Amino acid sequence: MNRRFVLVLASGLAGMAGALAQEQSQAPPPPSIPVVKMPLRPTAAPVPALRYTLLPELRDTTPGNAALLYYRAFSPEWLKNWLTQETTEAIDNAQAAPLAELKSRHATDVVASLRGAQALREVDRAARRQYCDWDLVGRAREDGISMLLPDVQGLRHFGRMLGVRARLELADGDFDKTTHTLQTGMQLGRHAADAPTLIQALVGIAITNVMLNQVEEFIHTPGSPNLYWALTALPQPFIDLRRPYQGERMLIDSLLPGFREALRDPSARPLSAAQVEELALKFAQVASEARTESKTLLFAIALKKYSTAKEFLRRNGRTDEQIAELPVLQAVMLYEVAEYDRLFDEFFKWVGQPYEVQRRGQNEADRALREMVGRLGAPGLSLPGMLLPAVHKVSEASVKLDRRLCGLRCVEAIRLYAAAHGGQLPPTLAAMTDVPLPADPMTGRPFQYDLSGGTATLTAAPLGLDPASTYNSFKYEITIVR
Repeated sequence: MNRRFVLVLASGLAGMAGALAQEQSQAPPPPSIPVVKMPLRPTAAPVPALRYTLLPELRDTTPGNAALLYYRAFSPEWLKNWLTQETTEAIDNAQAAPLAELKSRHATDVVASLRGAQALREVDRAARRQYCDWDLVGRAREDGISMLLPDVQGLRHFGRMLGVRARLELADGDFDKTTHTLQTGMQLGRHAADAPTLIQALVGIAITNVMLNQVEEFIHTPGSPNLYWALTALPQPFIDLRRPYQGERMLIDSLLPGFREALRDPSARPLSAAQVEELALKFAQVASEARTESKTLLFAIALKKYSTAKEFLRRNGRTDEQIAELPVLQAVMLYEVAEYDRLFDEFFKWVGQPYEVQRRGQNEADRALREMVGRLGAPGLSLPGMLLPAVHKVSEASVKLDRRLCGLRCVEAIRLYAAAHGGQLPPTLAAMTDVPLPADPMTGRPFQYDLSGGTATLTAAPLGLDPASTYNSFKYEITIVR
């Protein structure tokens, strides 16, 4: 997978979302919030409380780098049979099939063999190594935004395979094996995201969401242990975005080597004519416009921004003589790098803040970015316009994942309450005082809870970049099965 393609796709999706928003008055009503039915059996916490966990514990780990074992799991002899159209379709079907159907039809030979798949055994070992280093920081510095990520799709496929293996184990009623598989998949998600690009963070989030589908299934499977304390013990946030964000900032150094240093050194030498030509070609290629007319357009835009760039350089310590010595494109690119760093920090500085604070701050940064691109009129030939439009969407995807984890904690708290109160659903969330309940990380307030007759609903309403979208929302429809 080419990271440049991902950025272009993300930017295109952002533009599509804007176009749809303009047509909102003509669009049909948004779809209803996705409903997950949760028939619960009252279940107290296990003893000891963390008898079941959703990540491997330190005592279960062995020394070494997990990445080596993940890559070993890619061995063609182990994996080739799992990448055919037949097996891919079988895995897709098994993810959607009811557990009873998986058990009654024996899943199919290919799916049933996931239980003993050697590739997954190697992934199990990898998830229990003491650290994971993909050794990509140097590669990111060297290749920049053109860095290829061919392994991320393979990691996603492992996540899907693990999801089906967990379902097979649940269908067998083997909760110990299911928990072991959930640990592997959840750790795989964190390992995939512990890398210097945001696309790898998104892959880690996607893998974790596949495993949370199985956690939902686990919770309402008859006889399943209560996972309240297992969910509570997970890291918060589950996916840490600081390393991916910092890696994104570093990628620009390959495109424009030495430019950041030159910003701090007014005496930096001008580029030669050959270096300017090379810079123009590289920038045009990154903009997916590697034609002669695109270079002409680039120089035309550079001339348009030249006066702004000169004023910026003057304010930052360069004399008029030093500025005059710089080729126009070099002067403009120095300004572009400074603008990229300024706007990037306007997004990044909010990471780790409460979501409502983060959302307001990053929305303001996005507005400033769009205004800047709008004034230019050519987003494809602006560093911030090319590279920044989608970065804050990753932050929302991460919080959405935490929102789902907190919702599942509340569901398991309801199972605890029912076990202690004769199988009754709590009248309100506030009535559950035996264990702490998490707030909705997107609002900072309790989840919406309603009880009507014998059915309770726990709702996370649509919120975020597009409140009309339901992609970050859910509704658990909870009943007690006696």
